[in-house]
Amino acid sequence: MAAPEFNVESGTYELYFEENLVKIIVDRIQETSRGDVSSFIEVTTTKPGYSPHLNYSKFTLTTTGQRKSLAQHLQNIMALNDDTWITYIEQMCVMVLKHYHQGDDPVELDRYESESDDVISLLHPVLVNGPNVIYGKGGIGKSLIALYFSLLLNLNKEHNDFTPVNYEMKPVLYLDWEGRLPTAKKRESMILRGLGLTKQPHNVVYIRMKQTLHSQINQVKRHIRRYHAGFLVIDSAAPASGSPSDEKETMRFFNALENIGDIPSLIIAHVSKNANESSIYGSVFNHNLARNVYELASQNEPGSRELYLGLIHKKSNDGRILEPTALKFEFDTSDQGDLLTISKSQTDFIPEADKAKSLRQRIIDVIRYNPMTLAEIIESLDMTKNDAGKLRATLSRYKTEFTKNSDDKWRMLNETERLHQTSFVGEQR
Repeated sequence: MAAPEFNVESGTYELYFEENLVKIIVDRIQETSRGDVSSFIEVTTTKPGYSPHLNYSKFTLTTTGQRKSLAQHLQNIMALNDDTWITYIEQMCVMVLKHYHQGDDPVELDRYESESDDVISLLHPVLVNGPNVIYGKGGIGKSLIALYFSLLLNLNKEHNDFTPVNYEMKPVLYLDWEGRLPTAKKRESMILRGLGLTKQPHNVVYIRMKQTLHSQINQVKRHIRRYHAGFLVIDSAAPASGSPSDEKETMRFFNALENIGDIPSLIIAHVSKNANESSIYGSVFNHNLARNVYELASQNEPGSRELYLGLIHKKSNDGRILEPTALKFEFDTSDQGDLLTISKSQTDFIPEADKAKSLRQRIIDVIRYNPMTLAEIIESLDMTKNDAGKLRATLSRYKTEFTKNSDDKWRMLNETERLHQTSFVGEQR
């Protein structure tokens, strides 16, 4: 009996037994605390005279008793020569378990050549390839900004200094555990009208989800293949994982996300109930396993048509922490219906975002158009004399941005001065 063709892709194992035209797919592998390895298996055939579907069931790869019962079940459906089915099942278990426990092959970094799909940036500067997380209080606009970013990617549209990078205008798959289809459709229409893109073809595929991501991983994979999706939105992490406070469930969620395949994602999450700390609700792995994390803060006066949202960068695996970004969402009505215009804003309108700015940026804000002495800067920033040393150190550190006039007032360098200073600093190094 010939060995089967064996392929592994994104955590899914596929075995093909050519002599009987049988295919076995093993997916959603999980290891229990006792060391048992469970999975879901699908058995199909293209052999004439038989239904293509033979079996789909949960199966424990490490339990020998289940192998015999499954082989007998398959023999009753599609009779093969003696012991063929048990041989197939044994080969499946051995090959899958061996690969599962062995893991990926080691790679020598000095011999590794980066490929084009290793590019980190996705929607510059806010989203990267891999899992991105935006968390915040309920009802402040997380889903709104997720849909806005999704449309910019799908339409390859640069807007408000957000620029799609190496994205081929692929469809976006929006997996929603909390919202409703009519709400999502209305938001999409409003954003498109606000962008003036109502007649431009676009494709955001909305799917209302009911079970956890890891339990529906096969369906999600099929949707990705069907629509050739290039970006995934998870709305939101808590119901998608089942129990965000449980470390095992959180790990299972991120493993499922990885097993889906090489597709970047934006995960919407809620804020922790801890009043003294702003963090993602649930296990610390929600933060640790993400590649990029933002806190979303908002400011909205009752009855106002304007909503201010601030993105506060909390984590980056592959680069520096960005300064807070603020956007103004303005709701209005035109002859064509409701529209939503989105524009850049100052962080001043959002206390949490303004407070999160670096000292360098705060200095820029106060002296950009009005040179000040050190004492005046201290007063403008509501600092004390004890902060003078820290302030003086920051001004000196950024020699390519700040300079002091003869009257002891600090100001921003102009473009010519900045180029000269940059060249000078480079020569000094």
